[in-house]
Amino acid sequence: MRRGPGLVFVNNDRSEFALPNVDRWHRIWLRFVGTMTVTLGGGTAVVTAEAPYSVMRQIRLTLQGYRGLGNTVLYSLSGFQAAVFARVENPNYTDNNTQAVGAGANAWTFNLLLPISVGETDFAGMLTLAGDRTATLVLSIDWGNANQTGNGTSDVITLAAGAANSAVLTGTATIVSETFQFLRGEAERLGIREDIIHQISAKRDNIVALGNLPVDLTVGVLYLRLIYLARNNGLFANSIFDLFELVVEDSVRPYSLNEDQWRGQTRYRNLSDYPVGVYAQDRYWTRTWRDVYDASALTRLQASFNVIAAVVAPADISTVREVAIPTPAAARRTNANAA
Repeated sequence: MRRGPGLVFVNNDRSEFALPNVDRWHRIWLRFVGTMTVTLGGGTAVVTAEAPYSVMRQIRLTLQGYRGLGNTVLYSLSGFQAAVFARVENPNYTDNNTQAVGAGANAWTFNLLLPISVGETDFAGMLTLAGDRTATLVLSIDWGNANQTGNGTSDVITLAAGAANSAVLTGTATIVSETFQFLRGEAERLGIREDIIHQISAKRDNIVALGNLPVDLTVGVLYLRLIYLARNNGLFANSIFDLFELVVEDSVRPYSLNEDQWRGQTRYRNLSDYPVGVYAQDRYWTRTWRDVYDASALTRLQASFNVIAAVVAPADISTVREVAIPTPAAARRTNANAA
């Protein structure tokens, strides 16, 4: 476990850091510590639905020059999506975040997990960067708009009914990397999979009308988790749809579930609910590959939502996909090169 540098928040800007080529990379933690200074001219201040995590508009891990793979984005989520993923990956997890918005200086803190390997003890997808001078792993953060002058809404705060309202955020995200070192041949004896890439990314589909909303899903991969974030009128909400189905090759529906049944099963399995508006097909819930969806040979895969709520923009469904991608032969370790 290594504590790295701090990436300083710059409103509506980007910070980048090239991670060192050492060890075998397992996961990265980000710890944001900052101060939100609020001035109220007799007005009010409230946080937005995605605060404080929306301080980070987009987080990316980009791998370049690793075993002939070219430029590969391993991780690409918004700060809020990253927080939801951690909640699904580890049920009942609660972040020790703070985001007060009283008049004066308020402490803002939160933690985010960026997985490189698949799981706590499943090291599939682990990156062996030790000594690989051709590879580069870059962490980049696109910072959100967190500052606000006068009445209005930024990415993190809404100010209203005051003539001299303002909000200014300062802070730093500290990188803590979790890596492993193995003895020669130990990784092979442990059966660690190094012939896949573990990737987490997201897409957004707008809800524009009642009825069926098809969401196209990438084929050619193995699906560990699919997480859906449903939003209407700018707020995450349940009961926006009544029926969900997974559709394979336009005809086969192996997964069909009513919305309230889905939430009920989630509570049974996790002994708690997910955040409002969050639904997960966790195919890795057994922490094995037993239930993983194999879409490697498919030509079409869709998620289908039957929308029943009156649609008020902004309304959309964001899909977070966690997949394993088999790598080409050129990217695999050979016995001759095994360390």
